[in-house]
Amino acid sequence: MKRGDIKYNDSDMVSILSNLAFMPGDFNLNIDGGENLEENGNYKKLIHQICSEKNILKVT
Repeated sequence: MKRGDIKYNDSDMVSILSNLAFMPGDFNLNIDGGENLEENGNYKKLIHQICSEKNILKVT
């Protein structure tokens, strides 16, 4: 992905951080383990929460 393709808004960052704060204490994305994030249940839960708040975001 090219850097220019990434759209960034401060409100998006706030949404991500606030949704992370509401995840359960055992929440872990395990990105160091080389796991495919799309198959991670915690990732799916986080993306679902963010997309339900930000209707403009869509997961492809």
